[in-house]
Amino acid sequence: MAERPSGVAWYVADVFDNREKVAAQALKLKGFRVFAPTRSRVATHARRIELREDALFPGYIFVGVPAGADMSEARHADYVEGLVGRPDPVELDADVIAKFARACALGEFDTLPQPRRAGKPFEIGDEVVVKDGPFAGAKALVQQFRRGGAAELLLDFFGQKRAVVLRDVARVVELA
Repeated sequence: MAERPSGVAWYVADVFDNREKVAAQALKLKGFRVFAPTRSRVATHARRIELREDALFPGYIFVGVPAGADMSEARHADYVEGLVGRPDPVELDADVIAKFARACALGEFDTLPQPRRAGKPFEIGDEVVVKDGPFAGAKALVQQFRRGGAAELLLDFFGQKRAVVLRDVARVVELA
């Protein structure tokens, strides 16, 4: 392999499920450089919409091993199962890591709602209030859009969540 300009060789670490952050911290404490790419997304849970940050590659993080460092320290760090490419880990090109870091910083992997377009009053996941008809005053979440201006809403119906399809939804629903 050619001389590394940064003096760091990059590898992929296989980490315990949902332990990317603590594995990254354990590797940092041992003196390794770590890149654990994440993405932001909007999640709905229990009628709440929240912003979450998830691992871009669940179960994997990138580890930068300085020249002359002991590879076994990286392989046996807390929450690390090993380096990908056993018994000889596969070294990654540092340019690939740099490109991923730039893309993550720019939010290229995020799955956030896009700005509203003119003529489309709300998006999937929005909380709305029905303003006309038998469900007037009820709050609901937009689940999906259908042809002809209809939409499927998740409505609180006598204490239970029910999917309801409303026609001409732009006329009978407004943002909460």
